[in-house]
Amino acid sequence: MHDSIYTENGSYRDRESFVFYSQDRICRALADRSWNAVERAWREGVLPALIRDGLIVRSEKVSESSDEYIRLSDRYPGWKHFLVHENIPFVSYPYEWCFSMLADAAVLHLQIQQVLLKHELSLKDASAFNVQFNGARPIFIDLGSIEEPTRRDVWIAYSQFCRMFLFPLLLHLYAGMSFKQVFLADIEGPSVDQVVQHLGRWRVLQPSMFLDVFLQHVLSPHGKKKARSLRTELQSTGASAEAQLINLHRLSRKIEGLRQKKRISGIWIGYEKNNTYQTPAHAEKETFIRDFMGKYKPATVLDLGCNTGEYSICCAQLGARVISVDSDHDCVEILYQRAKRAQLPVLPLVMDLANPSPGLGFMNSERGSFLSRAPSDAVIALALVHHLLISARLPVTAICRLMESLARRYLVIEFVERQDEMFQTLLALRREEDYEEVTLDKFIAVFRQSFTIIKQMPLQGTKRHLLLMERSTSQ
Repeated sequence: MHDSIYTENGSYRDRESFVFYSQDRICRALADRSWNAVERAWREGVLPALIRDGLIVRSEKVSESSDEYIRLSDRYPGWKHFLVHENIPFVSYPYEWCFSMLADAAVLHLQIQQVLLKHELSLKDASAFNVQFNGARPIFIDLGSIEEPTRRDVWIAYSQFCRMFLFPLLLHLYAGMSFKQVFLADIEGPSVDQVVQHLGRWRVLQPSMFLDVFLQHVLSPHGKKKARSLRTELQSTGASAEAQLINLHRLSRKIEGLRQKKRISGIWIGYEKNNTYQTPAHAEKETFIRDFMGKYKPATVLDLGCNTGEYSICCAQLGARVISVDSDHDCVEILYQRAKRAQLPVLPLVMDLANPSPGLGFMNSERGSFLSRAPSDAVIALALVHHLLISARLPVTAICRLMESLARRYLVIEFVERQDEMFQTLLALRREEDYEEVTLDKFIAVFRQSFTIIKQMPLQGTKRHLLLMERSTSQ
């Protein structure tokens, strides 16, 4: 059990700012220099405008005359400035996002930098981890990144922006690499040399990559040697911001250009129209979900194997905050676009449930594992079990443990009999005798060890069954 005040494990790199939790509130401590930049942004109206426009997380200063300030000062002696931030409902990471999510996070950085620069301020960092998604809306969370730059013609965070945003987008688009492959290999993002290795020298010589990739690659062996001699130049003052603004606009156009080139091609994209259900069964399924939501009203729903999000959107429209996960990137991409357009509280994530995001970073605790972040009031697992059984080769007992770890109270799950057409399709390259024990009765018997069956319903004209379960009180 945590102390009433404890520091965020992932907030230690910035020497002038860190995040901590105080009585379930998200707080930030700032050193004098960092606070001077934030206070100036507040005083000149730029920070309130960014907050009002939904680009930066809502925040307020802890009054020095308050009891809370005294308590925080006692806990963190030497720190004199404290902020309280809006609570983001669910923390996600860039290796769980789809292409457009990372692109939107990149554009958000560039927008904020352009606004700050016009007020002689800047972002000293360009980390993808400085962005969270409130539903399908990206929001910048690191106010400690705001600084008063020594010069305005160059962006000191440009190289980090490339590693955290531009390079992963390029590797996904042209080399087919997932963001999980990119960021789990290096939490700081790929180096320019790695990009060249994956894309090839001829591709990075193209005009669209020449400046951001090829030139960085050519200069990289000499970068460290030149760093000390450049320090004095980087600290010179008086330069105009015009050159940097031009570069920021160029980067924005580049990100948007990459977004336009992204094409949807996932194998399950047509699933909603081409699945094996008949219309009555599909209607029964939606009614089952609506009845469940109407009666039990879970505040948070985790939709596992969400596909393009039909039931995620249904739950969101009925009042829940929804986290939707699917292993198919393009399904998540489609759902993100749908939720973004409709401004729904749906956060779609790319996730392999048989190999979910682990704890990462320093001491494996800088970024929390998916299973530690994901538990929700209700879990929905529709048209998923047979994929876990066959494709992931998980036994029913393991699937039950997974659901038990994620469902705080309710579970809506679909069981598919072996005779189902999709089950047989997945089984084509497996031995059918290995799944002879997979029956509805035995499935229920396993789950009854952890759940109480509230409702059970076969879907008309199919070999499928819907079950509503509740976590047993003894658990």
